[in-house]
This record gives sequence, C-alpha cells and structure tokens, in this order.
Amino acid sequence: MTDRKHTGRDEHISESSRYSTSRQSRRGSRYRDKLSPEAAAQLKKQEKEKAEEDKNRAKAQAAELKKQSKEASEERKRQEKERQLRRQEAAQGRRQADERSQQRLTDRENRRRQRREELARQAWEESRQRRQQELLEEAQEAEENELPEPGWESEEIVAEAAAVETDEAEEAMPAGDEQELVEEEPEEDEYLDEEDESDVDEYLDEEDESDVGEYLDEEGSDADDDLEVELDVDQELDEEDEPEEDEYLDEEDESEEDEYLDEEEKEEDLDSKKEPCGETHENEEKTAGEEKAEEIAEKKISLGARLAALARKWLTRRNLAIAGGCILAVAGISAYSVRAVYFSRHFYPGTVVFGQDCSEKTIEEVRASLDELAAGYQLTVSAREAEDEVITASQIDFRYEDDQGLEQTMKNQLCVLWPIMQLVRGEQKVVIRTGCDEEKLEAAVSGLSAMQKDNMRTPKDAYLAADDSLFKVFPEDPGTALESESVISAIRLAVKKDQTQVDLEEADCYLKPEIFEDDEELNAEKEARNAVVGAHITYDFGDRQEVLDAESIFEKLVTTTTNGKYVLDPDKVRSYVFELAEKYDTFGKVHTFTTSFGSTVELYDGDYGWQIAGEETYDQLLQDLKEKKEEVIEPVYSYRGVCRDTDDIGGTYVEISIEAQNMWCYQNGELMVDTPVVTGNPNKNNETPAGGVWAIDAKMTDYVLVGEDYRSPVDYWMPFNGNIGIHDMQTRGVFGGQIYLYAGSHGCVNTPLDAVREIYNIVSIGTPVIVY
Repeated sequence: MTDRKHTGRDEHISESSRYSTSRQSRRGSRYRDKLSPEAAAQLKKQEKEKAEEDKNRAKAQAAELKKQSKEASEERKRQEKERQLRRQEAAQGRRQADERSQQRLTDRENRRRQRREELARQAWEESRQRRQQELLEEAQEAEENELPEPGWESEEIVAEAAAVETDEAEEAMPAGDEQELVEEEPEEDEYLDEEDESDVDEYLDEEDESDVGEYLDEEGSDADDDLEVELDVDQELDEEDEPEEDEYLDEEDESEEDEYLDEEEKEEDLDSKKEPCGETHENEEKTAGEEKAEEIAEKKISLGARLAALARKWLTRRNLAIAGGCILAVAGISAYSVRAVYFSRHFYPGTVVFGQDCSEKTIEEVRASLDELAAGYQLTVSAREAEDEVITASQIDFRYEDDQGLEQTMKNQLCVLWPIMQLVRGEQKVVIRTGCDEEKLEAAVSGLSAMQKDNMRTPKDAYLAADDSLFKVFPEDPGTALESESVISAIRLAVKKDQTQVDLEEADCYLKPEIFEDDEELNAEKEARNAVVGAHITYDFGDRQEVLDAESIFEKLVTTTTNGKYVLDPDKVRSYVFELAEKYDTFGKVHTFTTSFGSTVELYDGDYGWQIAGEETYDQLLQDLKEKKEEVIEPVYSYRGVCRDTDDIGGTYVEISIEAQNMWCYQNGELMVDTPVVTGNPNKNNETPAGGVWAIDAKMTDYVLVGEDYRSPVDYWMPFNGNIGIHDMQTRGVFGGQIYLYAGSHGCVNTPLDAVREIYNIVSIGTPVIVY
C-alpha cells in the first residue's frame, strides 16, 4: 500500500510511465512536484484572479459591442422608417397620376362619342332636308304636267279615247306598261297627298322640334373622323346627282312638250281640212239632235287625241323609272318613319334594366315589373378566404325609386337614327335609381362574417430572415382585415347600381401591407448579409448543441464598418468562443452527484471534466466561417471527459463512500459491483481525499507498491489521484466497518480481490471516480 509520504516516489513514477499523458497534463498545478501547500494555494489564487480579470474584461467588451450593435440597429430602424415614408409618398403620387390619366381618358372618350352622335344627327338632318326638297320638286313637276280633268266626260268616253290611241301608245311603250301606269298613278297621288301632308310632314315637324332640336342643345360638336369621311362622300354624290337629274328632266320635258304641240297642231289642221270635205247635202237636212251627237263625237275624238299625246309623253322608260323610284322612296321613308315612331315608345333590342331583358318593351311595361324585381333583390358579397354571403332586399329595405330614368333613357335612344344606333350601341344596361335604408345597410354590413374581428387577420409586411445558412425575403401576408368604411361604401355603390355581386377584394376594401416581397431595399439588404454569412456550423455537446446559422452568425459575429459594409469581426468570434467555454466547461467546476443512498452531494475537488482550448477553437471557427462550411464539429479541448452530456459523469463510474466504507461500480447505469473497502487512516494523517471527482489515470496488473516502510505486490492497480488508487489487498481478511480508523491504508482504497478484478474489467482510463 502506497503512502503520499513514502520515499519510493521516483521509482513509482518510473514504473507508471505508461500513464496517459493527457491525464498527467490534466492534473495541473495540483500535481506539480514538490510544491508546498502554501505555494500551491498562492498559485491557485493567482490563477483564479487572472481568470476573474479576463472574465471581467470580456464582459466589458461584450457590453460595449452590445451597445454599438444597439445603436446601429436604431440607426437602421430610423433609416427604414424614412424609406417607408418615401415609398408611401411615391405610391400616393402614382395613384394621383393614375386618377388624372383615367379622367383624361374618360373625357376623351366622351368627346369622341358626342362627336360621332352629332355627325350622325347632322347626316340624318341633311338627308331629311334633301329628301324633303326632292319630294317638293317632284310634287311641283307632277302638278305642272298634271292631266286635265275631263269633268263632263263619262267613263265610256274615256274608254273610247283610250281605244283610239292604243296603236300609238304601243309604239311608245312595251305591253303591260299602260296597265301598270293606270294602277300606280292613283296610289302615287294618294300617297303623296295623304302621307306627305300628314305623317311625313307631321313626323318631320315633331321630330325636328323635339328629339333633333333637343339633341342639338345637349350634345357636343365633335365628330369621328371615319364617319365624317363617309358623310362627306355621300354629300358629294348628292351634289353631283342633283344637277344631272334636273338637267335631264328639263331637256326631256322641253322635247316632249314640243313634240306634243306639233302633233296637236297637225290634228287641228287635219280636222279643219276634213270639215269642208265631208260636207254634203244631207248635212243641211240634219236635225238638232244629230248635230249635238256629232259635236259630242268630235269632242271625244279630240279628247282621245290629247290623251294619246299625254300618254306618249309620260309612258317612257325614264319617266316610269322616276315614278317607280319616287314610289319606292316614299314607301321607304314611310317605313323608316314608322319604325322611328315605334322606337320612340319602345326600348331598343339589347336593353337591360335591373338585370332583366327589356328589348322592345314600353316604359309602362318595364315599370310594372320593377317593384316585384326590387323585392327579390339580393347582393352576393365575396370576401377573401371566406364563403360568399348574401344581403337581401328585406335586410336593407331595398326599393325602386322613380326618378324618370327610364324616360331619359328612352329619350336618349335617338329614335330618328334607329338603324345606326342599333348597330353601334350593342347591349345597353340602364341604371335605374334605387334606394335603401342607410342604417339597415350598415347593420347588414356589420353582421357579415367577414366583418367580425375574430375573422380578420392583420396584414404583415414582407420581411428578411435567416433560412438555414442564408437570408431570405419572406413574402408579405395580405391578411383578411377589412376597412369598415370602405366596405360600406362599396356595398352602398353596388346597391345603387343594381349590382348583384360585389367582390370586396376587387373593391379595394382590405388593409394592405406597407412592404412587399419585391421591395428593392429589402432585397439589397438580403444580398449584403448573404455576402458575409453562408456557413452552418453545429457544435456537438452530447445532449446539447450550439448552432451557428445565418441569423446567429450575423447577430453575434458580424459588425458594420464605417462605410456601411458587413464584415466578420474577429473580436466577436473570440468572445463567442469564450462564452462557449463558460457555458460548457466542467473541468474544475462543481459537480452535483446523486449517491447510491439517494442523497445529493456537491463535489468541489477533482480533475475530471471538459475544458475548451480557447485559441485553437477560435482559429478553427474563424477559418470555417470564412470558408462557409456546413458541418457538425466539436470544439478543440484541452481536457476531456468520457461523457459530454449535461451530466458529464455519465452512466459508467466508480463511487466510494468514506463514511460507509463501501464502493460501488456502475456500467451504463447498472450496478455491477457493491463491495466493502478500507480507505486511508485519518488518525495517521493518511485519509483518502474526498469531496471530488477524479479520473482513472492508468490500469496495471501484477504491480508492486513501494513506500517508505513497505513494499507490497498487488494483482490490480488503478490510480486516480496521483499515488492514490484502487487495488487489491490479499493480506486483509476483513473489509468495511470502522477498520479504517485504526488500521486504515496509507490513502489508497483496499478492495477484495474478486471485486477489484471485476471493476478492473469494467472501467477504462478516464472513467470518473467519485469520492465523498
């Protein structure tokens, strides 16, 4: 059995050269050769003071760096706030510019529409005046060339006159034309007399004075370029046609009139010549009745000749074409007028009122169904991330209000231009005036599910955050929070416009984030940060880990230079390593241990534990950060234990109780050995050191323990505290109890052979030994 005071120390150290060098260095100042207790205490005190001074200096540096970081953060926040204000002002300016641009486009479209309608009106007015002038001219011409009424002649005379001139008429026109003329002339005269004087003139007067005149007052003077070109062409054609037609009529009338006069003179000469030649003696003896009959016959012949001449004048292809054209023109104007009058009281096809097709319906017919439609009105409200909801007419007291809107719509149809209007207008939705109870409307809106506070999620700005080893811009969250006033306004407007669907998102009723994913400053900040981060380092501490990802690297190890650039700060890296050592080192620190009796003891002494080598770990970390490595590593240790968990003693250890004079050996948490022992004799100043955790330094067999007054061979030797160790003592027959007080060892733990053999096979160099 060895003794701390034995003289064979040099021999023991020589024979123990197989001990682990790491375990020799772990002892530190405790095991320095030939140091007096006072010198050792003084050295330990100096080391403690130096460690305390280093710790205070590191804390001061950390506080200063934290203060600088806080100031830099506040400056960044101030700059960010200024940028947000500038963005808001720019957005406001863009919105105002968009509104002005939209107003200009609306004004321009209105002017173009007014210009087209005005030109269409002018075209119609010119056409109407031209047609009216043509009708007047044709009426005058017909009046000048009108046949004399026979008056006293009977139908038989007319028929006989027609028979006389049949041969001559056949030469002037083809077969069938005479009958057509006889049938058409009365219709034409009747149509001109009745339709022109009544419907047409009355219609022209009424329309000119009402629709067209009012249209001229209300509409503008602009015109569309394409329509202007088309109307100019029509006007030129009319101006070219009119002189030619008049000239042709004049020439033809003069020629035919001369021909008629010549033929009439010839017939008169012929009659005068026949009169003396046909005279006989018998004529002198004729009665008065016979003379009257002859006179009537002569008048018949004269009338027939005149009728034949007039027929030859009028029954020509040119006059027949003109007459037919006049008839068709008058018929067309009449049909056009009838249709125009119809659309002065009926809506055009494609007219929609309150969602209902009102094509070719009158105002009275439409108004009759509006109340019924208003009672069934429903407004579907669509909200973000929610199901559609319905507001009914009864909820808001919805009703139709007669504001003469239907009459105004009918008036604006411009019925005199009905063909053009039907071509250009397409479907026409008529907005009628409707009303509702304002308080009930607000109550209905407040009752919507989307308006409940629990269903509103506040919008969130896009933000920059770490995503593993790099920073990433995360998109904004639009949320579901609604602006109450905007919702009420949007629904009120939809009700006024008779809409049946309103989308609150399209109506711009939601609160909006201020910063979006594509924000330039946010993305620039991301690129600047990613230039200095990129590593992902995980320090393994058994049941704990320390992770250096993009966020922790930027917050803990990066600083901002005077020119605003981000760089790795070596001082911050060194401070971080110091913090790791303070947090995870166990060497030289108190261990809390639960004994086999269930009690807890504090262990202040010993040489077991873990200690990080600061400089080596700093160099390793700085290099890994620069190379942007992604790895799981351990710090560089100057002292190591066998377990790196929070309880670094682990599940395999040797426990020795001085008071109980007993020793236990656990393997992976399971009790393997429970044996009595004999420890050092405290009465001879050879007590076994207690109150600490030590590590087994070596394992040897067949070893000889040499002291000042002894030489003891042993089968198993496991030193853990310098020359203090566990070994067998075969000269002892009894262990445990109070033996150590009068026959104790020189400081070692004497153990029965079987027990020490089993312990030897379980433990290894570095296994902790707890003595209390």
